[in-house]
Amino acid sequence: MIWRVNFFFVVAFFLPVLLHQLAVITDLPWISAIPYAWAALRLTTSGHIWTAKLVVTFALAYELFGDLRVSARTTLLVLTSTALLLLECVSGHALDQSTAMFAVYSVHTLSAGVWCGSLATYALVSKAGPGKSLPLEGARKLSHVAGVAAPIAFLSGILIASKSRALTYPILLHTEYGYWLSAKVALALGMLGIGAYCRFMLLPHIYRQAVQTKFLWAVSVEILTSILLLALAVLLATHPVPSVNA
Repeated sequence: MIWRVNFFFVVAFFLPVLLHQLAVITDLPWISAIPYAWAALRLTTSGHIWTAKLVVTFALAYELFGDLRVSARTTLLVLTSTALLLLECVSGHALDQSTAMFAVYSVHTLSAGVWCGSLATYALVSKAGPGKSLPLEGARKLSHVAGVAAPIAFLSGILIASKSRALTYPILLHTEYGYWLSAKVALALGMLGIGAYCRFMLLPHIYRQAVQTKFLWAVSVEILTSILLLALAVLLATHPVPSVNA
């Protein structure tokens, strides 16, 4: 169920972002750019990437709604989701950087995906109810996975922003891009803080029903925050970094 919800979330973002990219490529308003969509998809590098995204999205739909064995479905979903995350990385500013920075972009995207995916998975398994073994074990595994993925995602994100020269006072204080980037960093710090609270304050007492309820509420807040982070990431990826003198 959680995979299908995520799929509809991806589709909801797909069309507006694609229309924005077409508008950027053609230098036209969204509606006026639609007649040139086929040419843009065939003749530009960005169009090729979006064509690949479209193919992967259709494959994801088949894996979610088709008649597949559970083991095959799980394996294919992991592979397809990884491919979609890497294509999202390529479609941002990663191609403007060196090979090493492209690797950092990929690590950032995948670690963020693992972090957010582990949160959504725990929210799903917690339906077993407080006190049951599945949520208890899930909380421990979530803490271990997030404890590795979250710092990697945050530190690699800071490195990316630093290398793109976005973390400068003129950009952060005087440009719209800087405002959105500051909001993204603040939300990421908030998620890290909630994760640390769960790991060091709640997890040692997770066998208590009241603590399990608090843990689930904290995870729910993290999921909502991750949705906002994803929206900001898409917004920043589709806008160029302003010059230092902006």
